Amino acid sequence: MTDSPQHPDASAAPARPSWLRSLQARFAVLLVLLAALAVTPWLVSSLARQSVDGLARTFDRAGSLRYRMRDIRRELNADNAARARALVREQRATLTALIEGEPTQGIPRCPAHELCERLVAHLGYLVNTLEPMTERALEDHSRVTPALESAIASQIKEIDRTVALTAEHMQARATAIGGIGTAAGSGALVLVLLVGLGVWNVFGRVRRLRTAIVAESEPALRAEAKGSHELAVLAQSLADGLREMNARREADQRRLVELGDEQRALHAAAETLSAWIAGAGSLEPALAGVAQAAGLEWLSFDEGSNSATVDADFLGERESIIPLTWHEEHLGVLRGKGDALTPEQRAVVDTFAQFLALACLSRRVLVEREHRGEVASDLAAISAFQPGPSRLGALIGKLVLHDDALLDVLDDAGRPVDRFRITADALERVATPAAVEVPESPALTSGGVLAGGVCASSLEGQVVRLPLRVGGRLVGMLSLARCRELFSPHEYDALAALTPVLASALLRMHMAERLRISEQWTTIGAFGRLLADQLRNPLNSMKLTLQVAHRRLRKLPQSSELDGLVERMSALTDEVERIDSRLTEYLAIHPASGAENHVVVDFTAVVARALAELRELASSASVEVVEALASDALVIGNEARLRQTVGQLLENAVEALRGRPDPRLSVSLAPQGSSWELVIRDNGPGIVDPVAIFAPGYTTKPSGTGMGLALGLHTVLQHHGHLSGRVPEGGGSEFTLSLPRHAAVEGTSAAE
Repeated sequence: MTDSPQHPDASAAPARPSWLRSLQARFAVLLVLLAALAVTPWLVSSLARQSVDGLARTFDRAGSLRYRMRDIRRELNADNAARARALVREQRATLTALIEGEPTQGIPRCPAHELCERLVAHLGYLVNTLEPMTERALEDHSRVTPALESAIASQIKEIDRTVALTAEHMQARATAIGGIGTAAGSGALVLVLLVGLGVWNVFGRVRRLRTAIVAESEPALRAEAKGSHELAVLAQSLADGLREMNARREADQRRLVELGDEQRALHAAAETLSAWIAGAGSLEPALAGVAQAAGLEWLSFDEGSNSATVDADFLGERESIIPLTWHEEHLGVLRGKGDALTPEQRAVVDTFAQFLALACLSRRVLVEREHRGEVASDLAAISAFQPGPSRLGALIGKLVLHDDALLDVLDDAGRPVDRFRITADALERVATPAAVEVPESPALTSGGVLAGGVCASSLEGQVVRLPLRVGGRLVGMLSLARCRELFSPHEYDALAALTPVLASALLRMHMAERLRISEQWTTIGAFGRLLADQLRNPLNSMKLTLQVAHRRLRKLPQSSELDGLVERMSALTDEVERIDSRLTEYLAIHPASGAENHVVVDFTAVVARALAELRELASSASVEVVEALASDALVIGNEARLRQTVGQLLENAVEALRGRPDPRLSVSLAPQGSSWELVIRDNGPGIVDPVAIFAPGYTTKPSGTGMGLALGLHTVLQHHGHLSGRVPEGGGSEFTLSLPRHAAVEGTSAAE
């Protein structure tokens, strides 16, 4: 570790080994030395014990040299050759052990000084002098000679001096061992003292560091940051940390002031957003305030716009955008220009973006409610859907943007009776299909194509179909299409919320139309009864007069002139009966007239007879009639009234085709579910209003009474059937008359 450049005094300190600059390393060295000193007494004692044991054995061996020499002399005098030779060998082995040492016995090698020289001299004297003299004495079987005696005595004296020298050597070694023990104890004491001083110094510096930290005194910490050991580094780090903490504290104080400004800016923005939601203010003050709080040059908001490449961060870009979304639906784009934002500034912008997204949703809810109210108000102002100028398309367009829209009006049986294309400024009646597929709930389908619409063959768009129901009763269906875009979930929900308004308006119009027709029928019924009261008696008188005149004419002589007169009288009688029959029908319309006598009727025969009666009229108008009649179409009803209704429909079709190029009339009768369905279709000019044509008094003919289709509808309803007209695809007119099949009627009656 190198000295810190922030402390010049540390670089001036005496150079130390790098491993000694660490307090941890220093304490590790002291601990190793203490461990070594702790082992020293044991080593000294073990060495002393071994030395003492070895010296004792050495001294014992050295002492045995003298006594063995005496034993050799004694054994020689006793003429014990074997024992004498054994003692000589033992003497030689003992001297060799004392010179070379004997580790197994703890006897050390003799030191290279006077003692060792004497032992070597003893061994040489023994081998070279005493041992040969002893052998000669043993071989001659003689006693110890004076020379041998003198040599043994001289050797004993030398051995005594060697033993004394050995004792001195033992004393010196014991003294040296004691000195080692004393030095080890002194060193341990010194090291303990050094460790104590070091620990005291460390704890003192730690105490000063704690005081400086508590007082948050950077100068005091700097004063302790001298050197390169751990405490100096710690003091330096604490001083740097304290300086950073103070700087951070000052920054936090500044940030608190900035947060106060940002909070006030967001509060002001929230108030501005509240006014904007209510439509009483602009977003500009809020955008300007947030831009100032976030350090941006400007902020702007594009409601409803979208961006294919969106960068939610402002980092690294002068101009960036934040998309506002809700459940994957784009609400708009917040644009800003400025330098890279800090995380706090970006949080301000993101928070405002969230506020703005909620404000957009709230504003949208209010706007949608207002638009639905406008739609309801517009629908309440009209009594029926009619072609011509209309605000309905523009109002629906405010609620949900679309490219094409169709409204199907359905009757009680769920069959389409009218279809309108809803444009921005008008309602246009278009061809009514024979049937429409109405989903149980609002449904989306891919492709933005509606019949005859503007999207043509688009495959990228979408169509939403909204069934219009009131209390489970289906009254119509609204279909909206987009050519190249999809409806968002929010727009889908907005359209679903619009359906009750349209359904209620359709039901109200339907009920109003029924009430109007009912009032007309009430008036007609009263007029019919009055007319019957006024005309019945004159008609009866005319009928009786014609009958009397007819009988008298028959009694006159026969002549061609008389025959012509009789024929004209018969025609007058038929006309009077026809007038009387019509009066009876008018009276039968009113409930008080009583129920008619309904029987099983072959509806196929009724239609065939009506067609037969129509042939002369069709031939005069050059109308081609195509028939396709099923057999045995049995129904319950009044044959005469059914024939009159079918004849009226066929006659109207032929009259509409008169003068048209290539006139064509098709009549088909076939089973359809539990009913027999008669379809009469022509390629004439078509129907002006498929609903109004059944109202009493409605007619497009200059001399018409407007009662034919009204009476026909009344007849069909009395037979529990259904009668409707429409403009089919390809033009012309198509009337559908359906009556319950005989088996279905019997089953229903039995069930009841």
